[in-house]
Amino acid sequence: MAKRSGFTLIEVMIAIVIVGIIVGMAVPYVNSTQAKYNNTINNLIDKLNMARQEAITRNLTTTFYIDADSFFYGSDKFVYDTRIEAVVYNADGEEISFENPILFNAGGTTPKLVVFEISGFDKLTRIYLMPSGYILKSNETE
Repeated sequence: MAKRSGFTLIEVMIAIVIVGIIVGMAVPYVNSTQAKYNNTINNLIDKLNMARQEAITRNLTTTFYIDADSFFYGSDKFVYDTRIEAVVYNADGEEISFENPILFNAGGTTPKLVVFEISGFDKLTRIYLMPSGYILKSNETE
């Protein structure tokens, strides 16, 4: 009897099952990292909107603090995942930080354009806070 070369049906099925298990373990990791990134972006935009809305409603100046690893408004502090980095600056190129916060005037406007560059997990998102208080978001890949 001649020896045949190739794979048996059982060998192919076992290889497919192993590949399926590996892919099944990787998918939740990818989804959770993307969820962390999106959660950070959405929380930042929500808190900016809250600060602006309070300035409009109460007719007073509100302050939004942001730092390299977190942002802070009212009694809520949100700390970024360690793999996410934020750079924030105004139209003059001055970096926004805890010592130099974002101010929303009584009408919900800001003195200058503010740009947020949030990066991590091979993504880059720019959030533009216009002087009118309007917020624009752009998503890019690094």
